[in-house]
Amino acid sequence: MNERCQKTGEVVDSIKDLYTLFLDTIEKNGTGSDVEDLHNLIDSLSDKFRLAKNAIRIIIKDKLDLKELKEFSEGLAAARKDKKGWFYIDIKGKVVLEGPFDEAEPFKNDEAIVCLRNDCWHISRDGKQNGHSFVRFSNWKRA
Repeated sequence: MNERCQKTGEVVDSIKDLYTLFLDTIEKNGTGSDVEDLHNLIDSLSDKFRLAKNAIRIIIKDKLDLKELKEFSEGLAAARKDKKGWFYIDIKGKVVLEGPFDEAEPFKNDEAIVCLRNDCWHISRDGKQNGHSFVRFSNWKRA
């Protein structure tokens, strides 16, 4: 194994340990400020630490047996287990917005765009629809 692969493996192992510690902290202390601070740190990792963010996603994806898991944004990520649709999970892997959605975008400023059939709308973190539905140009089908 070359040196770069070995270092990458060591980083991934360290990230797994950090994530395990994070989950243990949540289990013992609930969702206090320490947990939120750690979550915000993980969520705000810059491009330099993309490996760390991807490793955490891989760990969660494998743990929950997900087919796909998008990047975490504002503490939530769109996920799906099969072709039934997207839903949102938090960093602990808990389903927080059931869906199912045909499309689910990352949260930004406490809102995400979701689509079902050809209708799309903004939703808040509690799943409430914000504003009127709209049709995304990319969803239009030619007759």
